[in-house]
Amino acid sequence: MIYNAEYRRKEIFQPHIFERLCKILNVSDDELYQLSFRISENRDKNGFAYSIILFFDSNTPSSILNKIKGIQKDDLVVIPINELGLTRI
Repeated sequence: MIYNAEYRRKEIFQPHIFERLCKILNVSDDELYQLSFRISENRDKNGFAYSIILFFDSNTPSSILNKIKGIQKDDLVVIPINELGLTRI
């Protein structure tokens, strides 16, 4: 599922998580609103999530993608959940 900005802000990320995500990605609130992405999780053999993966959609502005710290060549970013201030998802 591709999330639009308003849904992401209100339903997926609590305000403090949204702010941390902006800092981790090196983007502003407004820029994060412009990003379209899918979310997945990396889980260990016991089923515990240890990171989230953001897969950016092809319509994401390249000017914003170029600013994102840690972006990989497939337009994705892996973020350990502890960097978001979470211990589990």
